[in-house]
Amino acid sequence: MKNDYCVYLHRRKDNNSIFYIGHGSKTRPTCKSSRNSDWKDVANSVGYTIEILKSGLTKLQAIALEIETYESIKDKTVLLNRVKPCDNKHYDFEYFNNYVYYDETSPTCLRWKVDIGFGGYSSRSRKVGDIAGNNTVTNSARKLSLHKKSHLLHRVVWLLCNGSVDPSLVIDHIDGDNQNNKISNLRQITSLENMRNKKLAKNNKSGVTGVRLVERKDRQAQQWKAIFTGNDGKTIQKYFSIIDLGKEEAFRLACEWRAERIAELNEHGAGYTERHGT
Repeated sequence: MKNDYCVYLHRRKDNNSIFYIGHGSKTRPTCKSSRNSDWKDVANSVGYTIEILKSGLTKLQAIALEIETYESIKDKTVLLNRVKPCDNKHYDFEYFNNYVYYDETSPTCLRWKVDIGFGGYSSRSRKVGDIAGNNTVTNSARKLSLHKKSHLLHRVVWLLCNGSVDPSLVIDHIDGDNQNNKISNLRQITSLENMRNKKLAKNNKSGVTGVRLVERKDRQAQQWKAIFTGNDGKTIQKYFSIIDLGKEEAFRLACEWRAERIAELNEHGAGYTERHGT
């Protein structure tokens, strides 16, 4: 990572007060393009001077210092560079650690580390110690709103407790309750492993995961199909004829065959859990 970033201050010429804090590389401190209207109002009306707070930084170091400097200034009318160092997969520890901390007494397991509100950080203001994130109990995972972006709470919790999140992996709720973001209930696994801890899908008609009725126009060809994914990622399936075995027996054998295969996979560390398909 290049150490060509800096944190800079823009001060008003009329009273030398700071009105803008930013980070950037090369000529960004002196650049007048891509500035918001609030910055332009001050710059055009009274003029400004430039102060380099610190240089020779990586981008993440610059972002962290920028936020730290902003939080140390009591005057919250100071403009802050709009930083967006995170997306839905790549979560940066320094970024979130500046704003929230892990606390199991919070229903979301997160609380605000700083006062939040000015500059579009969230939809409404928050005070230090307030619950961070969506506290509404719904069927979907809770989220944290920061810099006008939503982040999955359980990924933020994992990040704060472990220092990093592998973007190629998912954070699984072990007990299946996506409202329970305690670190003891979270684990980092592959998408395939995550599927092996899923409850029965709502659209399942057989009542058994991985077993479904194959309906054809020719009812004489109806079958029960059992299917699973092996540890190599390949899909394996087997059909049980209703015309040969009868509907109930074909269904029983399909369920039995799949259960035996799952047990064999678990002997080799597949990770199917007891709640899989329940």
